[in-house]
Amino acid sequence: MKKILFLLFYKSLFCQYFYYLLDYTLKKSPIINMAKIDIQSAIFNYNFYKSYLYPEVYISADYKFSNTKSNEYKNELFNEYNNHQNTVSVILKYDIFKFGSDYYKMQSSKENIKSLTYTKCKQELKISLELLDYYKQALLIKNRINIYKKLKLAYEALYNYSIRLNEIGEIDKLDVNSYFLELNNIQAQLIKFEFDLNDILLYISYLSSLSVDDVENFSNIDEELITFLSFEKSNQYFEIQSKIKENEYILKSLKSQKYPTFTLYARYDFYDKSKYYYEHFINSSTKHGYIVGLNFTYYIYDAKKLDSQIQLKKLEIKKSNEELSLARLEYNKQINELIFFIKNKDKILSTLELIDKESKIASEYVNKLNSSGEKTKIDVLNMSVDNLKKILDLNEYIININANKIKIKLINTQNKLC
Repeated sequence: MKKILFLLFYKSLFCQYFYYLLDYTLKKSPIINMAKIDIQSAIFNYNFYKSYLYPEVYISADYKFSNTKSNEYKNELFNEYNNHQNTVSVILKYDIFKFGSDYYKMQSSKENIKSLTYTKCKQELKISLELLDYYKQALLIKNRINIYKKLKLAYEALYNYSIRLNEIGEIDKLDVNSYFLELNNIQAQLIKFEFDLNDILLYISYLSSLSVDDVENFSNIDEELITFLSFEKSNQYFEIQSKIKENEYILKSLKSQKYPTFTLYARYDFYDKSKYYYEHFINSSTKHGYIVGLNFTYYIYDAKKLDSQIQLKKLEIKKSNEELSLARLEYNKQINELIFFIKNKDKILSTLELIDKESKIASEYVNKLNSSGEKTKIDVLNMSVDNLKKILDLNEYIININANKIKIKLINTQNKLC
């Protein structure tokens, strides 16, 4: 997913910087790496349950020494008062029929691998959107800092000029105090913005495992036809569906355990009543023996342990279905918000651009009137303040537009490599 997204925006240098951060974040994120470990663990767990479909074969060696005070009893047990006994056995055990219990466990573990894979992909998207959101916030605050620095200069000029006008009696003290309060408010906001920017850059560093001390603008991103990925094709949908299937297989396995188990067992023994080494009797066929049998096991009463597990698993399936419904609502809400934004962005952007254009024209007009003595310097500075505030609104909206374009692409390409 991250490599495809990186290629989509290679034309924009600034956008590449964000995707460089994103690519590095997804490679180094401990959350993603832990998710990969979970998948590997699930694969081993699958192999573990798969092994129950095959027989077990093992070797057992036994050496016995016995002593009794009764010679008569010795004669019954051992020839010529020999109280040594050796046995080597090859044993086979195989559950030939368990009504599908082991098979369903294996299928459940297989679904668990799928579920964890989609969980990893979902976490990749979550981290990508989180990084995008904080990156956008950093750009917004950086833009405010740049504008507020200019506003600070404008209000300093207004305050200083108002003092002179107050001294000659052209404006009253209330106007001077008003400019003083605005100036101090701008200074306080600047300090707050700088602290906020530092906190956000630290969090971006935490997310990306890189030392990030600045962010670059998204620049302009090419407009593309927007078609949203349906919830039924999202990683979250596949993740929850896999969890439901996993629990359904476990439920089938639990129900199968209500039926008996048929086990085949076989044992071949090499034995001797010699205190010498094992190889002395292995070559003698008269000292060999075997046993073959079929075992039937059925639990008559287990204090409702199995029934409790079955009911618990049914509740987990029911809960997962509710999680699926909730996830669908949240996903559709997110998509509807983006659709509304995309539908209205051109109209709002053109309005903000028009306001900015008209403000610049008005500012030029006020400057001309000031040159001819029809407007004061206070009027010119106030117009400059208004222009800066409109530029702030326009820049913030452009940042939000570009961030939402990237967000749409992240959502739509979430399962490309999953």
